[in-house]
Amino acid sequence: MKNLFTALIEHKEFKKSRPWTVVRQRYDSAVISTPHYAETIEILVCKDISGSAYIDGVKYDMSGQKVFYIAPMTVHSFEYQHSEGTVAVIKIHIEMMRKFLDVDSLFAQYGATVADPTALQTDYSVFAQSAEKMESDDVSEALIGVLSIIRTLATGEKKKPSAPATAGHDVAINDIIAWTEQNHRRKILLNEVAGHFGYTKNYFCDMFKKSTGTTWLRYLNNLRISSACAMLRRGEPVKNVCAECGFETDSHFINLFKKTVGVTPKQYQKSFKMGADL
Repeated sequence: MKNLFTALIEHKEFKKSRPWTVVRQRYDSAVISTPHYAETIEILVCKDISGSAYIDGVKYDMSGQKVFYIAPMTVHSFEYQHSEGTVAVIKIHIEMMRKFLDVDSLFAQYGATVADPTALQTDYSVFAQSAEKMESDDVSEALIGVLSIIRTLATGEKKKPSAPATAGHDVAINDIIAWTEQNHRRKILLNEVAGHFGYTKNYFCDMFKKSTGTTWLRYLNNLRISSACAMLRRGEPVKNVCAECGFETDSHFINLFKKTVGVTPKQYQKSFKMGADL
């Protein structure tokens, strides 16, 4: 099955002793993630990656050696092209980190907050070395890496890249995401969602694409497919899933599901049932 990037708010489980993770990724083919957000700090340490990062409505070039900081609850998405580079994705759960350090208080001491900056361009080597420490099996050694990153964010020079590829639009993307999540199970026309936020259809489509790297219709469909996957895993009949997730016909749902996930809804559901029976 293909990787399905969920359009819902991202929930990630952390160990109490390690409220942080580091995941290293390569991209052998083009990948587009749908807009999403999370309650964690997210930091991308990019080396020779081809693609674009869309963070809080601003598009950034990811080539070379760069670091991007994504504050909690900030909408972001990525458009990766095939490359030989790597991305180290660092996630830190602020609330759980209080066991080790009051992150908000540390930021405040230096006149900063967790929400600022949204993106940063700073010494790549500092974050690359800290990410390696965070992967250590020794919790004490890993914690040193986490603290190094947090200290750098709080005290270092923080600035947005000097020339982002595209300026963001003055729009609350979070509100559009939230509205779509609340209404995606019913029929929605582009004119309706555009009008709800006071835009023409053409302007809305252009704004959403430039701010997130994907179209609103693709985002809506991915959101519906994500919900369908959850229902199928619970054993719901395919026909019920189709109706509950906003698809007008079974054939449209099945075709889009296979195109997105790589298998039919029944095959997807069967694979989970077989796993449960083992």
